[in-house]
Amino acid sequence: MVYSKFLLPLFLGLVLVACKIEEAKPEISKKLVLASDFLEAKDTVLFKRFSKKTGIRLKILNLNASQIAQKLKKEGYNSSIDLVFVKSLNSVKILDKTKFQELDANFLREKTPSLKAFKNATWLVAGLDPFVFSYIPDTTKTAKNYSDLSTNFTWASPQSSEQFSVLLAHRGSHSKKDAKWKKGFIQNNVTFNSENDSLQNRQFLVIKHSFFTKNKELSKQREVFFPDKTYADRWCFAVVDQAINYGNVEAFLMYYSSLSESTYFIKKTGVFRSRENHFIAQII
Repeated sequence: MVYSKFLLPLFLGLVLVACKIEEAKPEISKKLVLASDFLEAKDTVLFKRFSKKTGIRLKILNLNASQIAQKLKKEGYNSSIDLVFVKSLNSVKILDKTKFQELDANFLREKTPSLKAFKNATWLVAGLDPFVFSYIPDTTKTAKNYSDLSTNFTWASPQSSEQFSVLLAHRGSHSKKDAKWKKGFIQNNVTFNSENDSLQNRQFLVIKHSFFTKNKELSKQREVFFPDKTYADRWCFAVVDQAINYGNVEAFLMYYSSLSESTYFIKKTGVFRSRENHFIAQII
């Protein structure tokens, strides 16, 4: 009986201490911060199935590539950003000096097989954005391939000329033939005429497929055509070095890699899966 008087308080004390230790354990964050040069805060709706499935709350920061680089450099290992998502290899070039997490080969092979890795497994191809042709349906003659654009056709684009540095890089200038094509392609580029109610723009356009998909007025009036041997820009992921919410990043990449899960996003944006074999997407 004497022992029980001392043991009972001791037992209760141990239980209380254990409870406090349990309460003191830090909760695993259910948050993921994604920095993107094309997605906005409202675009979390594109990934609502991910949040519903995992319970992870996604936050999107809309920053251009230079701003992302500056923020990551300033914040260092305490950066609030976990994952970077950019819409062009031009952005990848801007972020070239930023250190990103090298992803494990087994993880890439077993968990994210549809995401092609490049630059020493620090970047993943999230999707291909082909350079396509667009024309008015009653046009009698259209270009069939990119070579035509340097000889027989003048072309315009509502997108900035910077976008086409990727297309030019595909062809390169390693031979006299390539150099001649590049010169003709640039010379045949004319100023885009903005459409208005009184005059329909009948120019032959070269645009990215995602731009055509998102521009309802353009897609309503025009046809889109995939040239022979289509070239494409890349939408890309990079994981922040020692990301705070690294486990959530892996969960997101696994979700995105799933063909069934990413269908909604692919359809809404107009990009194609990174394993589509009828597109050619070189790294610049």
